[in-house]
Amino acid sequence: MNNSANTKGHAEVILAEDYGFSFVPKWGDPSGKQWMEDFRIHGVNIEPANKHVGQGFTGWVEYCVEKVNERLKPTIGHTVRLPNGVTINNAPRLFVIKNGRTDKFISQIEMLSWRETATGDFTPIFEDSGDPTGGHYDLMAALRYFAVSYRKETPLTDIPDDTKWVENL
Repeated sequence: MNNSANTKGHAEVILAEDYGFSFVPKWGDPSGKQWMEDFRIHGVNIEPANKHVGQGFTGWVEYCVEKVNERLKPTIGHTVRLPNGVTINNAPRLFVIKNGRTDKFISQIEMLSWRETATGDFTPIFEDSGDPTGGHYDLMAALRYFAVSYRKETPLTDIPDDTKWVENL
């Protein structure tokens, strides 16, 4: 199968699984401009992931992995009520629900390991031979792009009422 057909097939799957939202934010590898254009042609708009590197991190991948870790850690005071009625106190900000379809993704998260560098820093290791999808940790990469790029939309509040001046006439 050629790349165009592969891209079209992937785009169709993405568009079919929007869970009724009609728009799902998508981020990709910032170096993949042609790849993003290929998907755009098939109706999937992918934004480059935020390439900002945080203070105290030696590289972008390390920063991204730490952002994923932050979202998966328990958050004091964060309560989540699941559809089945279960309440989770001090819940993480991100869940990966094990449902049979996410097994490979969960395996990629669990297989991430760290290596100490000559300078004493730690860097994430992605051992492709251990990737359960036979790829290059693409599922974990997608999670990293999400973790560094997603910003919760803030509602507009305190919008000035421009009609107040009429009352003073």
